[in-house]
Amino acid sequence: MLSVACPGCQSRLKMKPTLTGRRVKCPKCQTAIQVPLASDTNPTVQKKPQKPRSKPSPAKRPAKPEPSQRTLTPPEPDEAFPVLHLAPEPAADAAAVPNSAAPPELNFNTTSTSSTSASPRRRRRRSSVGVWLPMLMVLLGAAGALWYFMPAAKPPEITVKQFPDQAAVEGKLMTLAMPVTSTGAQQATQLKIVQAPDGATFDQATRVFKWTPTEADGPGQFDVIVHLIQGPNIVEAKFRVIVAEEDTAPVFQTIEPVSTKPLEEVVVTVQADDPDEPSVAVSYALAEPNAAATIDAETGELKFTPSEIMAGESVSVTVIAKEDSDASLSTTHDVTFQVGKFDNPVRQLVADLRKLDVDAEFEDAAAHDNPLPFTGSAGVLSFDGRSVSVFRYETAQDRQEDVQKVDVFGRKLFDSPWKNEEPLNVFANDELLVAFVGGDSNMLDPLSSVMDRPVAVVQKHEAPTPIVHQTPAMVAELMPLYEGRLKRPGKPRRLFTTDCYKDVRKVFADQFEKEFDSQIRTGVGDDYDELMEWFAERIDLKEEFFTAIRPEVDNVSTALQMFNQIRKTYPKQMDRYGSLAIACSVVWDNDRGVYNYRGHAERTHSTIPDTLLDGLSNFQYFVDAESVMQGRAQFVPWEFLIHLINDKTPVAERTWAVQAYLPTRQMFGKCYSDVPYDTRMLQTSSRECKLDGKEYNLPNIRQFGGVCAMQADYAARVGKSMGVPAEYVSGSGRYGGAHAWVMWVELQAVTQRSIKFTLESHGRYRGDHYYVGNMKEPQSGKRITDRLLELRLHQVGMDAMAKRHSDRVMAVYPGMAEELAFDFDTRLEYLSGAVALNPWSESAWTALSQISSGREPGKDEHKTMSILLDQLFVNFAAFPDFTLTIFADLISFEKEADKRIQYYYQLLDVYAAAQRPDLGFRALLQLSDLLEQEERTDEAIQTLAVAIQKYPDEGQYIPKMLDRLEGLAAAAGAVNQTLAEFYASFLPKIPQTRGGSPSKYCMQMYERAVPVFEQAGQQQLAQNYRTGALQLKSGMPQ
Repeated sequence: MLSVACPGCQSRLKMKPTLTGRRVKCPKCQTAIQVPLASDTNPTVQKKPQKPRSKPSPAKRPAKPEPSQRTLTPPEPDEAFPVLHLAPEPAADAAAVPNSAAPPELNFNTTSTSSTSASPRRRRRRSSVGVWLPMLMVLLGAAGALWYFMPAAKPPEITVKQFPDQAAVEGKLMTLAMPVTSTGAQQATQLKIVQAPDGATFDQATRVFKWTPTEADGPGQFDVIVHLIQGPNIVEAKFRVIVAEEDTAPVFQTIEPVSTKPLEEVVVTVQADDPDEPSVAVSYALAEPNAAATIDAETGELKFTPSEIMAGESVSVTVIAKEDSDASLSTTHDVTFQVGKFDNPVRQLVADLRKLDVDAEFEDAAAHDNPLPFTGSAGVLSFDGRSVSVFRYETAQDRQEDVQKVDVFGRKLFDSPWKNEEPLNVFANDELLVAFVGGDSNMLDPLSSVMDRPVAVVQKHEAPTPIVHQTPAMVAELMPLYEGRLKRPGKPRRLFTTDCYKDVRKVFADQFEKEFDSQIRTGVGDDYDELMEWFAERIDLKEEFFTAIRPEVDNVSTALQMFNQIRKTYPKQMDRYGSLAIACSVVWDNDRGVYNYRGHAERTHSTIPDTLLDGLSNFQYFVDAESVMQGRAQFVPWEFLIHLINDKTPVAERTWAVQAYLPTRQMFGKCYSDVPYDTRMLQTSSRECKLDGKEYNLPNIRQFGGVCAMQADYAARVGKSMGVPAEYVSGSGRYGGAHAWVMWVELQAVTQRSIKFTLESHGRYRGDHYYVGNMKEPQSGKRITDRLLELRLHQVGMDAMAKRHSDRVMAVYPGMAEELAFDFDTRLEYLSGAVALNPWSESAWTALSQISSGREPGKDEHKTMSILLDQLFVNFAAFPDFTLTIFADLISFEKEADKRIQYYYQLLDVYAAAQRPDLGFRALLQLSDLLEQEERTDEAIQTLAVAIQKYPDEGQYIPKMLDRLEGLAAAAGAVNQTLAEFYASFLPKIPQTRGGSPSKYCMQMYERAVPVFEQAGQQQLAQNYRTGALQLKSGMPQ
């Protein structure tokens, strides 16, 4: 038995002799044990070798070397050069191969372990040196002979393959795929560039040669050599690249907007360079004749003298740079001039009016009598044969004090009754007050366009000039409804409930029929008696139609003519499509409100089809398409349908749109993106268009594309074709610049009195914050905002009957108040009743905002106004735009400035909740004025600073806010360091890019801050932001 120690648990184990040379496991710890040969257990005894008792068993797999015996893996060689790894074969473990002969050994031990009895001298002659030295000499001799007779190694063979010449163009990537075929699975192919022009690369994975020649490379020829290495073989690929010259148009150097003043010449030099080598001279010209600009063809000196009507405008002059070469390549660049306003606000008013083609002239008041008591410096503005009084004040506060002395409801001016037969219209803007006596729209419309709506209109005191529907006869008929009360909680007056809707409607319809009898007869001619008999059987339709006509904007005769024509042509459909007939009549009575896309066709140099529809054919189209309209043209109120039938698109195009989009009518506005964007049209300012010479129709727009205006036009007309009220809307975003998108009514459910819908839009890129858009109102043809449209459609959608009823209640309000001599309390009660009838009534809330003008409300009145103000915040939370138009007047009942200021902060919270910083900024400017008046300038500065920091990317509004903040800071004597600290905190918040390109707004803010830092001694910050501005400028398109 053999005794073996376990290396794991140190236990002594007894083994049978038959286990010698084998590996066994310790029964205690399961450690693998190598059982030694019998001779290894007694080193002093050497046994004779034993004969094998059986055939040798197959050799086992070589044992895994111990960790101390493992070799490190050498580093990976350079992939361009193959490396042959030579590793010794693992030696067989003698213990693992039982019954095999022992391998030869070289023993360097001089102490013998043999039991032979030879003498010591004999043993020395038989030592190990005598054995291995001869053997070593023999081996060395054999190796030398073998080396001598071995043939010399051959150098690798190189096969040269010539490829055809390759063509390349300056600035454009050229590629060449190398045809590599592997000759064996074990031989990897490597590629190595031996000779190539600078910048050339070779993709080892795809075997593709790539190179983009620079301007300096052409014209020229370049030889390329590539080695393809596969084992001992090398293929040398040679080819020549012939680079052609690419003639490039001149490139303009960036010119920042130039600030100037009206009527003053400014000179700038534009410079464009030919990027080609060698370069050629460049000449300059104006793209279009311009009376205000001239340019030197050789030097590029541009002289610009803005005219009077350019005051306050941004004017672009397009310059053409053309290279003097056979190709005559050219490019254009717009030079923008920011023309400031006249320092004299009166002079600016004249200029603004002349922009509207109004031939206005201003004269000093000394040559005219001025009966008006306003205290400002007086002058007279004459145009259209009439005179307008103009008063200039030192401050806006002085002007506002005079405005507050205009009593609209008392019809008094500076406490004196207004006795003129014509009304007094008072306009106010900054330090100007303009007063015009009369109702001539040719005078009022231009003034309203320039100075916004009148802040007050004073009628004659003794006998107010009645407006439409405000006659004593109507007041007498409606008096019982006003005085009667319902037996309900609170006992509301009957006039302020829809229970008397038909009674009030009849009064208004009868008044219309009496007042416009001659126009009605003119419109229908010989059909008058027949029409009246027909109306007698359809009283509801007659009264809805008569009260839908607005004589101040509609042509009564033409509207009746259109309605009668529809009735005669489609007698069987009138009972089901009465609302559609009303919509057609009040829109197509004139062309002012009909959507006209002719301008888009002219802009794209395309032609308008000659099969455009009119009002009658619009009615016919929707009747004929009843099967796909789902009742939209039958059951939707006419206030919605006017946004459906105000379109001239031919039937063929409408049929195409229905076939293409009817399955996706829900949220159809995404078709806006189906129109490909014509980038070239944008880049050339519409001089080059893909629609040029083609017919401007829906299929062509979808195929050839256009800019955002064509996309919005396409989507709006597709929607109308499918029975979806839709409109083309345009506006400006937070970075400025015009844009167009589509807006539509997404109908969800329709009942007899209400509509469930949402107002949706597409193309109104939220990232650019297009908060407000403009569109044409179909019935009047006047431009309104999409936000105002949303408010009005909301009123109709919530309860069409209540909305119409409240409008009639407010239409009779002035006459009722005059006839019954309403005092403040009675006016407040009447207007509160109108608001209860329709919580979003614009006319009721506007009247409420003016009710406190020029008087001190009592305690109860003050409480009621406070409640109404709270109601305003709630009612218009989803439609906040309207609130800003009346807020300053509405809170005038509150005489304590601190409370008015708190109301403004409450208004700012409403705008923040609605995510409308544009409204917040406008309100904040008003608040800053109030804070400054109350000597709370520090608070005004802090409030402005917080808003700017909160909305740093609102590029359309931030510059104005900064102007106001810096003005307040200068007036308060703030140190430069404080302003510099503000800019240092604000600037890092501005996004440096817009749409993947450097932000011009960010660059302008950096440039604006540089002098602030310099004045504060912050030279390092000034340098940092000067460098940042230059970096942004260098990355902008030239």
